[in-house]
Amino acid sequence: MSTPAKPVKPALTTVAQATEAREQRRRAQVRAIKAAQRQLGLDDGTYRDMLAAQTRTPQHPGKRSATDLTVVEGARVLDWMRRQGAVNPRRPDTKRRPAPAPHRAGLMAKVHALLSELSRATGEVHGMAYADAIAKRNGWASCVDFCNDRNLTALVGALSRTVRSKGGSA
Repeated sequence: MSTPAKPVKPALTTVAQATEAREQRRRAQVRAIKAAQRQLGLDDGTYRDMLAAQTRTPQHPGKRSATDLTVVEGARVLDWMRRQGAVNPRRPDTKRRPAPAPHRAGLMAKVHALLSELSRATGEVHGMAYADAIAKRNGWASCVDFCNDRNLTALVGALSRTVRSKGGSA
């Protein structure tokens, strides 16, 4: 038996199409850098200083705007941000969590904020798996998504105490 042929991606036929495709990739890279900035909680000044440091060469002082980056510089910046703890939101191996109910959205946002603060305080990545482990260890639920409002409030308190004990500002 022969395997069916894979569909061939049509070649870009004009210079304008190739330029447009390159520009779309660059815009996607800028969006990824800005998303990583939000994940790491970098303020504008720190973010621009980091861009300059990552793009500095002996001939150039560094670029302070993501829109000025080349594709190679953007990849270097994204790599640095991922090493600092930013995650690619579109990784296929990550499970998507359901959106919380409107009355729980504030508590879930607080859980996410405390996990980010804990990651900054310890230098280690603490994601929702960490919060799930706390919920499971305390017998509240198998994961945070199944905690009732009372247990979710208790989780926020537990995370706040952990952040405080690790030197964060919760």
